[in-house]
Amino acid sequence: MSAKLSLPIVAEIRAVKTAREIEYIKKAQKISEQVLAEVLKKLRPDVSEIEIRNFIVRRFKQLGVRALAFPPIVSFGRGTTDVHHEPNSTRLKKGDIVMFDFGCAMPVGRRAVNHYCSDMTRTFFFGANPSAKFKKVYTAVLTAQERVLAALAKGERRAKVLDHIARGFLSKKFGKKSFPHGLGHGVGTAIHEWPSFKPKSSDILRPNMVMTVEPGVYLKGWGGVRIEDMVLVTRDGIFNLTKVPKTPVFIQPKTKIMVFGTFDVLHKGHLNFFKQARQLVSNPYLTVSVARDRNVLRIKKRKPIKGEKARAVNIKKYPLVDKVVLGGIKDHLPHILKEKPDIIALGYDQSEYTANLKKELTGAGLKNTKIIRLKKYYPNLYKSSIITKK
Repeated sequence: MSAKLSLPIVAEIRAVKTAREIEYIKKAQKISEQVLAEVLKKLRPDVSEIEIRNFIVRRFKQLGVRALAFPPIVSFGRGTTDVHHEPNSTRLKKGDIVMFDFGCAMPVGRRAVNHYCSDMTRTFFFGANPSAKFKKVYTAVLTAQERVLAALAKGERRAKVLDHIARGFLSKKFGKKSFPHGLGHGVGTAIHEWPSFKPKSSDILRPNMVMTVEPGVYLKGWGGVRIEDMVLVTRDGIFNLTKVPKTPVFIQPKTKIMVFGTFDVLHKGHLNFFKQARQLVSNPYLTVSVARDRNVLRIKKRKPIKGEKARAVNIKKYPLVDKVVLGGIKDHLPHILKEKPDIIALGYDQSEYTANLKKELTGAGLKNTKIIRLKKYYPNLYKSSIITKK
């Protein structure tokens, strides 16, 4: 056998999966879908692509995954025009398109060399009111994918024909350059295996091949939409291995609420404080600012029982709290400006600071930040002033 012939033959053999191999791919995909569900809960204004990428990697490790199928793609806004975008410091804002493309690789046994991959892409709109353009592009990409899946289900196995179904449809709507990559590829121990969906491909699909179907549209200066499923080719159709819904998902941005306090000895009063703050809106993201040791000493004329870092660590344990930060040292305003809260929730005993704080926020560009005073909660147990006076 010549070297020229051996490589294609090996690739064809690898492309047809055994029942056991398919189960490994299914397992990898199930874990990826779990991670995606958790990622969506982490989206909030000002979170960066790198922060979300790091969360994805960390969660895969925590779930027992020893290898990723490829570096996760996390892109916000105009970054979604880059097909193979590398996450950077870009921060999420309302009205952004959000794209995730990632997968993991499951080992065959504890000492395995080979790992079986998963691959999936989903695109979302970060905001309650998506633009007409996003709806148009998303619907077109989804329609293109559905047409290909329907052709596969009916028995079409010619790669170039399947590619043309999606490419022809999208090209008529957005131009030939809007869809710059192949429609899909095989998946196995490598994330990109034979065969491939391309305009000039001569590949023919066979039963038990696992393929991606991932049409996309990328418009310069605007953004991109890609939807990717993994499907198993069967003798009489296909089986879609991707269970994440594809109906357009519009992610309602969380409302950022900020509270302040010493939180020296946590008790039911504090929990009631956090609960009241969260109940102000339907989709809260609660940030707790912990008073600095020197400010507690200056205002209360005593040292705190626990240091500022220890108090912050204790608060992080509570599910009601999404984020903990240390307060300002000489001036409380800079760390508030950094967090950019939509609402500042003050305790019943912090009302004396409301008027001055509103003026300061307005002068610093946060005129839309609301200041709300909460009701009394265990007044005999909890009493602190947490926004420091200048």
